[in-house]
Amino acid sequence: KRRAPVVEDGPLFDRLSARLEKISAAEQITNVRFWLPSGSAVLDAIVGDGKGWPLGRLVEVYGKRSSGKTTLTCATGGQAQKYGGFFVYLATEPHVISSKDWLERNGVASEYALIYKPRTLEECLELMIEAARMGMREDVPTVIGWGSVAASGHEKLIEDGENGVAVAAKLISQAFKGAVLRGIHNSKVLILCENQLRFAFG
Repeated sequence: KRRAPVVEDGPLFDRLSARLEKISAAEQITNVRFWLPSGSAVLDAIVGDGKGWPLGRLVEVYGKRSSGKTTLTCATGGQAQKYGGFFVYLATEPHVISSKDWLERNGVASEYALIYKPRTLEECLELMIEAARMGMREDVPTVIGWGSVAASGHEKLIEDGENGVAVAAKLISQAFKGAVLRGIHNSKVLILCENQLRFAFG
């Protein structure tokens, strides 16, 4: 049984609707073949013009620390499971997912979720590509969460202490431009990349 939308009307929904009307046509999501309802009318309106999450896309989920980024990602993964799909989470932040009970409270069937803790950025990207291949092969809603991008250190940083944001950026760019991840736009795969807002560096 599907849960009722969290909010269907009221001041909050009115404000969000007014904000959405200001988005230009250039910013609207186009050429989306598949959608995944979020379970919330408000969130559906924000991310997909009332239809939910656009599948076949890579989306950045960003906000302050403890603002609910992982909760949102896991809830979305739970929605994919409800529609017969997969939820894969790449946990590069320490203790980002505290327990199976926490997953269950956020709508995830934990026994069917695939939770990985990759040691390096390279390993994380390899797992992401494999998960995307699985989702495209099975042709079912597949949510791949990555928490978080900033916490994923590349091999040279971890093994040799060699710093370099440019190295990480290049690795991520190469993976996202590769044949598999570039091909998700016609699939039911959704990649949610979590990032924390930071106001200081170093």
